[in-house]
Amino acid sequence: MKLKNFILLALTILIDATDNISYEGLRLEMSAITMNRDIIRTLEPAFNRTKDHSFADIREHGAFNSLIIKGIHITEAKLNENSFNMRKFKFDHPIYTLTGNTGAMHFKVEFSYAMTWLGFPLVKGNGAAMLMNAKNEIIVLYNESDPDVKIIPPWYIKTVSIRWHLFSPKDWIKSMLERKFTKEFDRVLDDAMFDFADKLLYTYREINDSFPDETDLVFRNEIFEVKPALKNTYISIGFKTNITVDRFYTRKIVRRQEIEPSPIGDFCYCLALQMIPATIDLLGKAKYYNELIDWREWGFNSNIIAELYVFIPSLRDKYDPASTFRIVCAVSHTETVNDLEDKKQPNVCKYLYPYHCNFIINEYNHIPLQVKIYVIIYYEPVVEHKEKLFYATVADAQLAGFTEIPKLIDAKEEVLEEYILNFVEYFKGKKLISPGLIVIPNRFDELEWIGPRGSVEEVCFCYKETRQH
Repeated sequence: MKLKNFILLALTILIDATDNISYEGLRLEMSAITMNRDIIRTLEPAFNRTKDHSFADIREHGAFNSLIIKGIHITEAKLNENSFNMRKFKFDHPIYTLTGNTGAMHFKVEFSYAMTWLGFPLVKGNGAAMLMNAKNEIIVLYNESDPDVKIIPPWYIKTVSIRWHLFSPKDWIKSMLERKFTKEFDRVLDDAMFDFADKLLYTYREINDSFPDETDLVFRNEIFEVKPALKNTYISIGFKTNITVDRFYTRKIVRRQEIEPSPIGDFCYCLALQMIPATIDLLGKAKYYNELIDWREWGFNSNIIAELYVFIPSLRDKYDPASTFRIVCAVSHTETVNDLEDKKQPNVCKYLYPYHCNFIINEYNHIPLQVKIYVIIYYEPVVEHKEKLFYATVADAQLAGFTEIPKLIDAKEEVLEEYILNFVEYFKGKKLISPGLIVIPNRFDELEWIGPRGSVEEVCFCYKETRQH
């Protein structure tokens, strides 16, 4: 049998923390500077979108005069990364807060105005104002699968510039913009951010690949847990992961991992090793592993039906001795490939492999024997540095038991077991491989690949920021 490639995906970073990090499937770990830059990069296009909005005119009447401000539009939208504390954050679940200094974000507003006195035109012209945020805080709400990014009001008008007039309405313009424009602006900005905020983790929400033989493998991830670490200089985002093959076969990663994080970069994505048996299970149910097995792997001298007489003597009377047989095997379509966690051997990775084989007489397509074989696979994770490739090798394989249909007498069952043991040896040394599918992090062009890191619970692929200032 050839164990074909399978894809594993997941996201995570290893970092030190006072508390261990719990997660079920995939995990992201990133330094504050990485997360904060991701937030700012996500919001930049949202800020720029406000320049496309046409704001309603605002007007106000006094006892003898009136003022109208019209043609209000944003001409400049700035997020100043250097004005934020990029290496730290505040976290009060579910609120993540990035804090900046005065001027961390601002918008330039341009407009025209006209003031009347007793209904007669008094002064008119064009002007500009600088719109600032009072708190200079960007928050991320991690209470849903797609985080919501918000900027908390109030907004205020810092300066207003207009051409000088004897009857200058500058103070009135400033007051009107703050009272009547800033609330509308906050709504417009919030609406603009809604379309972009979900892109903060969009890259990691669903990862797809077309497996060989046109088999689709999809990992869908929903936020399970968010934790700060290293005195709020790192953030860990754990995901619940559903693995789907060809849309019809789905399995959840349900066992949580307890990790002692230790940072090796600014960003890592990590895969729980439990995903190996889970993925094999789904690919098996999708009939990906249905294969013709060479009779030599069982220790037969040939594929002539006479080879089977030793444990099924009745075949002598049913088939021509020169008939040939073939052996077709597959992962069970009804039983589960189970991850085996052994408290006595915590450093050993293994799973129970339900592998069913049918002996088929070629000429008649009849099944004289079906064998349900249960193999314990001991595997070791292997991480290729340059290729960013993760796979596992079968270190050992042991027969856990088998059931044959029809049931053989004990003596014949013992003979059959000798052949099955030969076949189990075939698993040893095989690769359980990912074809190198890589998670592309946000701002990939600003990150430098460091390398992989593995443990008995997970494997991680890590990057560092190229700009450390």
